[in-house]
Amino acid sequence: MIPNNSIIDRAGKFYVLIKSGSGTEEKEITIGSSDATNTEVLSGILAGDEVATH
Repeated sequence: MIPNNSIIDRAGKFYVLIKSGSGTEEKEITIGSSDATNTEVLSGILAGDEVATH
């Protein structure tokens, strides 16, 4: 689960920014269920990846 405010919705595809080194890297993700604050990620990032919020 990741915070909803970390997900970028672009034309029906979903992305997150992953912190890497001194910057960030955008990765496409597949999402599952969500609630008012968090969304399940089915694929696209690994356990331990640090997601940037905005």
